[in-house]
Amino acid sequence: MVARRLTEQLLGLRLAPQFAAKSLPYTGWQSLFYLCLVSGLGRPSWTRTLRFGECKAPEIDSFGGIICHHTYPSRITGEFAVTHKEMESEYPDPRLGLNHILRGAKERLDRVYESLQKAYFSGGCSWPFSYGGVPFGERPIEADTGVTGVLQNLPAFKPARKVIRLYRNSRVLFRSVSSYPKTKAVVPENPMPGKSQVKITIDPRVLRTTLDSLLERLSGLHLNLDFPSILKLFTSDCVQQEGNQLTITKKGEGALQCLKETGIGEHRLYLMQEVVRRFLDGGDR
Repeated sequence: MVARRLTEQLLGLRLAPQFAAKSLPYTGWQSLFYLCLVSGLGRPSWTRTLRFGECKAPEIDSFGGIICHHTYPSRITGEFAVTHKEMESEYPDPRLGLNHILRGAKERLDRVYESLQKAYFSGGCSWPFSYGGVPFGERPIEADTGVTGVLQNLPAFKPARKVIRLYRNSRVLFRSVSSYPKTKAVVPENPMPGKSQVKITIDPRVLRTTLDSLLERLSGLHLNLDFPSILKLFTSDCVQQEGNQLTITKKGEGALQCLKETGIGEHRLYLMQEVVRRFLDGGDR
């Protein structure tokens, strides 16, 4: 709570006066991070696919999030050193349970939040809600058999093995994370590369300003949807939702322009999010 509130105070001292001068609602730095993500869904972008032998993984940065290129990325060549590590895990990743559930939900986000809260307070399920800026653990969601609504779409988590690889040269660091259900036979889905020469393919991303695409982006960042932060964007009329479609309003566009003028963009907000999250997790990542 101290880490999040201190970050909010430091940013608020800089951002809140500028938002007030333009008669714009200041929703907090975490809500502005989500606003940047929603805005980025509608911009042309590219992804880079790395190939190390038969290993295929998305490119991610040293903070653990998928890099989304809004300008055509330059190619990278060179020899990479590969570090391999395996650990016990669950499949799908239990931290992303919220994203899995919401992909099957057709209700508005605010109504989904109310139904989830009701199930939580009635003792029907456990849930990593955030209260006072403190997340109570990114743990698997446990629901009773009698729970109805969106919790019926909860995926079954199974024991798995997680394969982590670091690819490093003098300039660049990539990480691939793959989770596989445990089987009797060891299937080499992600085998070690025979050569560490990198090969890259660059593909355009399909423009989709939908809730599904936002959840996919969060899954790539290894983040769950933070309901209180994103609901502030709806209550302040910065973002609107019609079905599965998300639209940024004039107030939202003004907030993005104000962020641009202050020099604080999506990447900086994401780094702040990661620093606070790792501090709360005890720094083990």
